[in-house]
Amino acid sequence: MKVLRSYSGSTMQIDVFLEPKQTAYGMANFVGLDTISVFDAKEHLKDIIPEKGRNLQIQAIVSDYVMKNAGVPTNVLGFKEPNIIQMELVRIPEKRNEAGLWGLPDGDVVDASQNCYLTDGEFIFRYLLNGDSSVVKKFNKGELTLEQLAWSKFPLTETWLEEPVFNVTHKFLKGDPYFDLSDNMAELKTSCGLIDSDIQKIWHYMRVGNAALRGYVNSLGWQLVDGKNEVSVGPNRTIKFADFSLTQDGYRINVLIDGETIKMNKQLVRDYEEWVNHDWFVDLNRCKKDKVPFSDWPDAPYLRREVSDVFAQMYKAFTASYAQPVIGELFDGKNPVSGAMSLTEIRDALVPIKDEIAECKKSYN
Repeated sequence: MKVLRSYSGSTMQIDVFLEPKQTAYGMANFVGLDTISVFDAKEHLKDIIPEKGRNLQIQAIVSDYVMKNAGVPTNVLGFKEPNIIQMELVRIPEKRNEAGLWGLPDGDVVDASQNCYLTDGEFIFRYLLNGDSSVVKKFNKGELTLEQLAWSKFPLTETWLEEPVFNVTHKFLKGDPYFDLSDNMAELKTSCGLIDSDIQKIWHYMRVGNAALRGYVNSLGWQLVDGKNEVSVGPNRTIKFADFSLTQDGYRINVLIDGETIKMNKQLVRDYEEWVNHDWFVDLNRCKKDKVPFSDWPDAPYLRREVSDVFAQMYKAFTASYAQPVIGELFDGKNPVSGAMSLTEIRDALVPIKDEIAECKKSYN
């Protein structure tokens, strides 16, 4: 099929083959990239983490398989080697009017009469509420209330929950502010063009889909902490999950090795860039504060080869373990990840990097 247009996001290249309409999905290939994307400075991070894009795509297709087996519809059509996920494509809102309604590229406005668009909501679930999470901080400051969160009570922090708590943030507004879910979720309905039955479906899909993922993660001896889902409204008001479900960068997962919790995600890359390359990080924030043109922001120093190699192996090892239970169903019995280190080996390989981050952080504090 002919590519009509291509564009790149922070970690994906999107090749569009069929444009979406009000009455029909489009179609696109989402190509996983090896680029590093932290601090909204992707073009100034010249490094890559080899095969990161492919590994995250494999994780996404495994998670999609688990979601669909739980009865949750998604816009994912399938995986193509080496790093492509084919997706149904929907229209993306562009600009919000004074009434709080989002405009669509073809002149339509998002409301309950429309079809085939991505909603403004990022639907967040939490099985563990960390004390330093934004929702806890805002609640403690009085910036969020139980009514606005649509919670009957505020759960204990640092305590595992049998049933997740939900909240919703704006996807398309700067700063990702929380939706006010009071007043029968009026703001959510207006901004996302949803009706009561749509919202009921979304909550149901979040419960059953993420419970299935939690069970899958638990079967590996790991813990699912939290994550988020994006939602599309398709032809005939078909509600589907529009983004990739669980990946090690998209959801928060505790990998347990010998009873020790090991965090293996891009937060390590963020920490490395912030503290080991701290002079660059400070200069970057100065540019943001002074509203320096993006093209004039400083480029980050390259990662040392041994560091990028360990980060690459971190993604590969996670993927190999995560995909193992469904190799027969999804990959014809062939392991899609070869040459992966064990999780124990990765834990040990990460120690010098974590020590370097800690030493640099200590020297600047």
